Amino acid sequence: MVTKRLYQGTGLLLAGLLLITGLAGCGQISTQAEDEDSAPFYDDRVVTVRLVMDEDDWEYMQQNARAEEYAMADLWYDGELIPNVAVRPKGNSSLNSAVSSGTARFSLKVDLNFFNSARNLDGVKKLNFNNGWSDPTFIRETLAYELFEQMGIPTPRTSFVDLWINDTHLGLYTMVEQIARPF
Repeated sequence: MVTKRLYQGTGLLLAGLLLITGLAGCGQISTQAEDEDSAPFYDDRVVTVRLVMDEDDWEYMQQNARAEEYAMADLWYDGELIPNVAVRPKGNSSLNSAVSSGTARFSLKVDLNFFNSARNLDGVKKLNFNNGWSDPTFIRETLAYELFEQMGIPTPRTSFVDLWINDTHLGLYTMVEQIARPF
């Protein structure tokens, strides 16, 4: 009975959030996809992201993910090459859950200027690729940030990406802007 009320309450809360975010945007046309400031975060498409690294580094990362050690890789973002970036697993419960289940589908942090302080992607120096481990809908994080933005709270940008490491297809991830001093 308590569980049923909890699910009903959660459903009502989600419906309320959707209604609020829908009404808050009423009469406004989203121009994020056309806005140059939104790059590299697009809401009108799923961008393909490829991380290409030495196969030994990829194997080591999979076997030692909890160490959260950086490895050098090349980042291909929507067909654009950004060479020599640093990549590492990230997270706590999602990382531990992914490692315990034996999957390589863990969340990642990519530091574009780790090896070259001038390197960035449309002004962004660090990206987080979240695996949605506890959110099979992949919408909670993006919806919450959208709601915060509409409330006037500084919010990281998000978008969805199709993530690959070498020849391993990891699938859909939420790409989230790193919260840092410039943010």
